Amino acid sequence: MRKPFLFSSLALLAIAISFSACKKVNGIDNEDEIQTPYSVYFSDSAGVLYNTNDGEVIKKLVFPADGYPSRAFAITGPNHMVWVKANAHYSNNNGKNFNPTSLFVNPAAYNQSALLYAKDQERVYLATTQFRGVSYNEKNGELNEWDDDNNWDQTISGSILITSFAQLNNGVICSYDDINNRFFVKENKGDPWSETVIDTNVFKHHLGSISLASYKNIVVAIDSSVTMGVWYSNNNGGNWAQFSGLPANTRIACAGAPFNEELFVGTYYNGLYRTQGGVLIPSMEGLDQNTIVRGIKGKLERYKNDSERRVVYLTTNNGIYRSYDVGRNWVKIREGNYINVY
Repeated sequence: MRKPFLFSSLALLAIAISFSACKKVNGIDNEDEIQTPYSVYFSDSAGVLYNTNDGEVIKKLVFPADGYPSRAFAITGPNHMVWVKANAHYSNNNGKNFNPTSLFVNPAAYNQSALLYAKDQERVYLATTQFRGVSYNEKNGELNEWDDDNNWDQTISGSILITSFAQLNNGVICSYDDINNRFFVKENKGDPWSETVIDTNVFKHHLGSISLASYKNIVVAIDSSVTMGVWYSNNNGGNWAQFSGLPANTRIACAGAPFNEELFVGTYYNGLYRTQGGVLIPSMEGLDQNTIVRGIKGKLERYKNDSERRVVYLTTNNGIYRSYDVGRNWVKIREGNYINVY
């Protein structure tokens, strides 16, 4: 007569265990509780740096407004950051304090691509006015640890001053000299920079406004003037093709590939686009009209029930936006005029 009771008890125990896997004893829902907090940093046009771990609470860091808008920002190791404003600054305490480096950043390096943290190489690359425009740091960006990159193919000559970097999935680093319209690649950390000759018919309307981005093993060239749009190469700059789909006379502000599945392109006043094959299509549901999209970054939320959710952030002239469906729909989470997100 006790077997049915035993079965019922075991069934109830199983239900209780299953329920406790979703709910903590103290009432916290494991489906909503982030197990590994991420950090997202935003910079604004006044030179202030902000941080959030969940997209809900956004904190202003100690660094005050100084009137110098941000150009580029990167987390370069635990507690380490490099921030490019008028020139480069370094923090080793999660952005509570920054100290200026002695490097002069190339004034033509105007956006996030002026700075590259190559994690696989344990190097930070920066576009400067030194030598041929490439300085690197192998100690997370520490103040006195910068060197000029003098490792160039011996056949390379003439004027060079790098303004932009992008790294592909295979580790290849591409760099571009926007002043002299020259393109270079470094396949591995110890390899020299070699030049890829750009077809002059591709960049024939070059106005000194091109910078690089990347998507999988594709390097992307974006034009912040209104002449060229967005171009891409899948052979390290050897051949180029143009994305179609943008309205005429569209200026490009940034490009990025959160989670490396599709390329997103931010424009001046025309919102956001994403790739669909070789075509750029609008991806701006929820964005304000006349939005300048300046920064794109993806973060992965991991919850205590082992589920995951992909989050994408945008920094714009109208505020910070967030998407939970990889850029199809957007919700503004903070008003303001923002530059970078990392």
